[in-house]
Amino acid sequence: FVNDHPKYAGHTLRDGFIAASLDALSTEIEAGGQFMMVKKAQCAGEVVRFASMWNMDGIVMIGFCEQDYMDLRRHIRIPIAVYDGLCGQLERMLNLSIDNYGGGYLVGCHFRELGHRELLCVSDNETGIDRARIEGFRHGAAPGAAQLLLVPMQKEERWAYYRQQLERLRRATPGFAVSGFYAPALMWFLSEHGLAVPDDISVAGFDDTPMCELVRPALTTVRQDAALRAKLAVEKLRELREGKPVQPEYTLPVSLAVRGSTGPRCLSNRTNLQK
Repeated sequence: FVNDHPKYAGHTLRDGFIAASLDALSTEIEAGGQFMMVKKAQCAGEVVRFASMWNMDGIVMIGFCEQDYMDLRRHIRIPIAVYDGLCGQLERMLNLSIDNYGGGYLVGCHFRELGHRELLCVSDNETGIDRARIEGFRHGAAPGAAQLLLVPMQKEERWAYYRQQLERLRRATPGFAVSGFYAPALMWFLSEHGLAVPDDISVAGFDDTPMCELVRPALTTVRQDAALRAKLAVEKLRELREGKPVQPEYTLPVSLAVRGSTGPRCLSNRTNLQK
């Protein structure tokens, strides 16, 4: 089950992270001789209704909130694996997270090593996994260098907000989009407004989806292993189904894929731009 969140504007399954996760899960599930069904939903009630129609061995949930998980556990007994959830230690449920703080920290350190001292962190919220990425970024960057830019979720509103913040974007030398969903679009907006990546401003993102290598310049991003998470999800769901003890939370490692969208602080370009 994937949260059909409004920020995807009706294109949830086209999102790079969602698509990569589903692809890896499909490979792992079919290798075990089973079948995967995919359902978009906006609330736990939809999940409960759909689950009642099928004899499922397990459920993987992506993008829901803590209240949804609690509601589900009250209504169904099927083992559940959650991707990056805040679900506590609920019975027959496990959380498969990544090192979100560590990913943000890697990006902050990367920009600090490149000599950047005025950074923007782009996010649509300050909670959950985004908060961990923001805090990691701030701690990895030069002290006091990282400022938060809270953007609207809807594209038209986000574009309008970027236009309002254009001078602020011009002053910053890098920007870090804590959601991979926003990074390529930010690069496009910057190029449309005369800011060259990475000469005028460096950009980094999260998730390392295939899109990151298709944009130009290729995007520096935090890489996570979709295949490893899928393998662990299927393995642990089977163990829960068999009544075996399973620890409630797993944190998977991340790494930084450095590409052409980030470069050292360029004083000559910044001076010309400000003039």
